Amino acid sequence: MHRFAVLSSLSAIIVSFSPHAPVAQAALPTLVFCGPGSGSSEFTPGLTTTPRPTEITGSGDLGPCVGDDRITGATFTFHATSPAFSCTAGDAEGTIEITWAPVGETSTVDYVVNRSVRPDDQMVSITKGTISQGRYAGAAFTGESVIVPPLPGACLVEPGVPNAVGSGSAVVIQ
Repeated sequence: MHRFAVLSSLSAIIVSFSPHAPVAQAALPTLVFCGPGSGSSEFTPGLTTTPRPTEITGSGDLGPCVGDDRITGATFTFHATSPAFSCTAGDAEGTIEITWAPVGETSTVDYVVNRSVRPDDQMVSITKGTISQGRYAGAAFTGESVIVPPLPGACLVEPGVPNAVGSGSAVVIQ
């Protein structure tokens, strides 16, 4: 999201449990899992270690996909905003537009992304949302993305990190 803000290095399968559900409840069915994929993100202004209002845009692809025989991959674009985003932390809200291949149908995901940083300077984002329109409408969407700043130390000085690339995957759960 920030390909990752959205779908950068998404190689984790997330399962949600309700605290009020019976213990023997079966896991929710996965409708489609796509990954790994790749993408790019742009940050305005560039990311530094100081949290500040930020606009995040990007695009990428996911695949191969499994779980739905009609879907082999996907492309996506995203847009998010944050009141306080940085290289090290921050939450953002936005939308993802996914086009499923080869059927050409789309999904709109309303999402929230949470960012953290690993010791090796990889920026990790967990994206959670609901598909509000299109294919799989009403389903839950989860992803994890990992991006690496293009230059070591870029977060420490202005103009910061204006863009980055990464890899990821996503899961749609009913």
